[in-house]
Amino acid sequence: MSVATAYYGGHAPDVVIPIRTAGLGARFGRYRTEMSLRRVMAYAAGIGADDDLYLDDTLPGGLVAPLGITCATDWQLFITPDWLQAVGRNRDNLFNHLVHGSQVTEFHRPVRPGDLLQIEGHIVEMRNTGAGAVVTARIDTQDAKTGDPVATGWFASLYRETPLDGQDGRVEPVPALHDAPAPEALAGTIALPVPRTQAHHYTECADIWNPIHTERGFARASGLPDIILHGTCTWAMTLQRLAALHRPGSTRPFRRFGARFSGYLVPGQEARILHGRPKEGRIPFAVQAADGRLALSHGFAELAP
Repeated sequence: MSVATAYYGGHAPDVVIPIRTAGLGARFGRYRTEMSLRRVMAYAAGIGADDDLYLDDTLPGGLVAPLGITCATDWQLFITPDWLQAVGRNRDNLFNHLVHGSQVTEFHRPVRPGDLLQIEGHIVEMRNTGAGAVVTARIDTQDAKTGDPVATGWFASLYRETPLDGQDGRVEPVPALHDAPAPEALAGTIALPVPRTQAHHYTECADIWNPIHTERGFARASGLPDIILHGTCTWAMTLQRLAALHRPGSTRPFRRFGARFSGYLVPGQEARILHGRPKEGRIPFAVQAADGRLALSHGFAELAP
């Protein structure tokens, strides 16, 4: 069971509630979680990562989790009471106008079954944008037994058409994404199929539930035309395909991976990954939806040493 199962609500998706700027600098949601073999393999299945590296527990040295699994452990922080208090939400309106704005993650080492992880969030930036309020938190994931870092993530929550109740603020720098929305020089494209059931599979396998991804009525009440695929699912599937192209078989193909969630994919439609050539160890990319819009933009994959 997730740390926040009791706090799922979201019964009034059309109500606009300003975000509390008093929450800037708050630390929230510290918890521990064990990465079981079942959990690691389920996550791999949820993003279609079918390599033996993620599914064959008879491999010498054992299997590893796809790097994107830290998005699943990050998410649990954002439905805990202290996060909701920090931004001025409660269990009935925690999902109101909420979408994932961007994600950058630095991977210090891969997650393995048996790891006991400690995860904690820290709100480092709040700002108003034309699309709504953006609240960025740094997420620190450590080995709970040794204290060694496992991953550092910067998770930007976008509250669409929702203002801050005060001024913009920042307590520490946030990593920059790629300058351009898409690669300036295209090296190639990779097909990214999105089955109609993809959002439902990912919801259960990653334990990331927001009704805009599975319930058409809620999605439409939130101003969307249909359910949409989780941004972190698009992000993680893209990571896997770029890793297969540039670092096949590597347990840690990338040091950093990030993108802006500037659009969305509708399950049942095929997308494509646009990628450039590596330059100084960084690969620019974007994900284009079936109608030509960019679902992921300003993406970069930084190859691990």
